[in-house]
Amino acid sequence: MFLPLIPLKGIFQLFCGMFLRLLSALLLFNSTIGFAQCDSNDFKRLFFLVNQGKVSGGELNVARDIVSRLEAGRCYEYEIKQNGEVIGMASLTKVYATICQFANSAQGIEAFIAYMDKAAEDNQQFIPESFEMLFEANPALVLQTVTNGGILPAYYAMEQLAIGFVMKHRTELTTDNYRKAFLYAYPGLSELYPSYQKQLDFASETILRQLQ
Repeated sequence: MFLPLIPLKGIFQLFCGMFLRLLSALLLFNSTIGFAQCDSNDFKRLFFLVNQGKVSGGELNVARDIVSRLEAGRCYEYEIKQNGEVIGMASLTKVYATICQFANSAQGIEAFIAYMDKAAEDNQQFIPESFEMLFEANPALVLQTVTNGGILPAYYAMEQLAIGFVMKHRTELTTDNYRKAFLYAYPGLSELYPSYQKQLDFASETILRQLQ
């Protein structure tokens, strides 16, 4: 019997918990965020939304405007500092993906897909793993949303999902087990397969190409 690669729900909750605790600590101790030519207040607003753990439609629109402003300034990554020392690096893409995930809506999925679609060439490093994280949180909602968006957005999203999946599980995947590993790595995905066969087959084929 094939076993799931990891206990996804527990690991996802652990990741979110660690991420939220980090952001809470940064705000509590008045840490400073250092980056070139970027407004620290914009990042602090995004951190605030992540720290809430839940994002409304209006707050998602605010986040989208902030992210667009940061993108225009090419502020894709930044240093997190405390007492003048760098304690970590953060990715605008990952932070925005978390906000879109916390929106828990088609609007959130659409917002991140739009972000992926227009991302500059030098801002694509974290897109696959960020979209994979978004997919992991709610496969059914992501599949429904990307399918309703049309053929090209759906297949682009599935391609990014596949790349992100391989990035996370490469050491565990082979050309023999990749398909079953993919379908059983996410809650309920195997049950969703009949309804989204074309999209998931495309993702599986992309995973295979990444492994070859």
